Amino acid sequence: MTKIKYIQHPTFTEDQWLQRDPSLLTGEIACTLEDGGDVRKYKIGPGKWSTLPYIGGDEYPYADVVTNEIGDAKGVLQGKPSTEILHLMLNPFQNVAVTAVQNNAGGGTPANNKLFEIGQQLSGSVNVLYSVSNDANLAPVPPALEPINVSTNTGIFTNEGEFPLGTAIMSLDGILKPDTAQTTTISVKATDSEGKSSIGTSKIIFSPRIQWGTSNGDTIDSILSGDDVPKVILNGLKFKITSDHTRDYDITNIGYTWLIIPHMLGPSNLTFTDVTDPNAPAGYAMQDMTSREIDTGVGQYVCQFYRSVFPLQSNGILRVSQ
Repeated sequence: MTKIKYIQHPTFTEDQWLQRDPSLLTGEIACTLEDGGDVRKYKIGPGKWSTLPYIGGDEYPYADVVTNEIGDAKGVLQGKPSTEILHLMLNPFQNVAVTAVQNNAGGGTPANNKLFEIGQQLSGSVNVLYSVSNDANLAPVPPALEPINVSTNTGIFTNEGEFPLGTAIMSLDGILKPDTAQTTTISVKATDSEGKSSIGTSKIIFSPRIQWGTSNGDTIDSILSGDDVPKVILNGLKFKITSDHTRDYDITNIGYTWLIIPHMLGPSNLTFTDVTDPNAPAGYAMQDMTSREIDTGVGQYVCQFYRSVFPLQSNGILRVSQ
């Protein structure tokens, strides 16, 4: 009868092994005892226990934080251990993403979009800031081009093109002062080592000024001052630099309500609604008072004037739709 010999290897918990941290001889096996009393992994010498990798078992050895779904493991996988293949599946190549693009056109605090009234001017340089994810995957330089590309839909900068990673300082091609509504989109593209890219955008917007308020006067001349450059004088005068005149206007003074919309916005066939109180009768019956060229503070523009038929005796909200 053949006698079977059993070999029992030293077995301790993870904490016990770390406390002892012995040096294992060549071929010596050390097993780790799990909470349930099972042995599912082990190490083999030579080397100190704390520096040796586990040979078997089901523990994932990498400390990476996984933030994406399981994907394909690319490249040559032959001969790789299953844990490494799993690592490649859980952490596949992630393309670079550009986010939080800002510009400080006109100086001051950077903002995602910079808004100017038509007639204002912009010159000098503009700092374009952005955030890039997975920057370790950017295209290598050299010999490739710089990984960041900045461009616009109008070509207003003299140095659009390739930049190294960091803030792009753009130089304006002369003075920017459009006389019509205009939006310049600044696009920032990052090229990664797989040749793919992501685009983030920021804008420089030029729009006209809409003005509104109240007055005791019921004619256009009664709310204008100045001979060469007539300006609007209204109680509770407010304004909005925008390309959209269909919105709600808050009226904070009593009297005739006035609304002045630049012609370039094409105000026509407007509908005026009193939305102050849904249960109250409509109070904003408005009439077209024709057009006049006025000074908005940064230039003279033809505007369409609208006035309430009657002076109102309380605050309200005027909704304009088209």
